[in-house]
Amino acid sequence: MNISDAMEVLRLHSTSPFGDAPFPHCDMFVLHAPGTCSTCDHYPVYQALRVAWEINFTNTHSDSKLPCPATMKRDETVINKWPGNRADEVDEVNYSPAIEAWLRG
Repeated sequence: MNISDAMEVLRLHSTSPFGDAPFPHCDMFVLHAPGTCSTCDHYPVYQALRVAWEINFTNTHSDSKLPCPATMKRDETVINKWPGNRADEVDEVNYSPAIEAWLRG
């Protein structure tokens, strides 16, 4: 699989209302937890993978999880300065049962 094939798989599995946008934010490593960003909530596959692989979401910190990939490149204060990387106001979203269960804790 090459990068074009990978991007096509991501595009096909996205529920994004933004057309062919393969990632929710300008920085492709920024991903907010379910229920905290309406844009990221349209990428439940990515969110589920972060949960399954125990990777922190952007702006979350748990020592028992791997760091958010975005923070491996720069500090969160720098990431959040760019409006295109900030969490959007949460809209009413229909989550899968698995995401609903995760949100309830």
